Amino acid sequence: MRRLLQILVPALLVVVPSAALAAAGGSSQVWVTNCTHAQYKPNTVVLACADGSTYLSRVKWSTWTGSNATGKATENENSCDPSCVNGHFEKYAVTLKLSNPKGCHKQKHKVFNELLLTYTGKRPSQTPKTLKLTLGCPY
Repeated sequence: MRRLLQILVPALLVVVPSAALAAAGGSSQVWVTNCTHAQYKPNTVVLACADGSTYLSRVKWSTWTGSNATGKATENENSCDPSCVNGHFEKYAVTLKLSNPKGCHKQKHKVFNELLLTYTGKRPSQTPKTLKLTLGCPY
């Protein structure tokens, strides 16, 4: 019996803290903010939450770790010409990198706070080749 306790007690010391972390709502998985909610490896990410005028579609993730994620996507941006209501969406090929995970109030998972968006071909006029955006927490 003593030998069994010598084996089981150290094993429980490893299992119990992990279970306590899970019960407390902690998670090592990092998600991305998608306006009102966070998602893990989404296929679409809305960047202009108020009116949906800019979003990433057909997102293909090549890496996703606890510190960053990389992938390719199509950026869809409303031309707002002649107005945003009557505009049409232009499409641009981009690469993306998510980084800087942070905790958010009432979120089980951390979320990536920064998005580095790089245009790989044509891009909107007066837009730099690379944009650094702050995503923040879901609202």
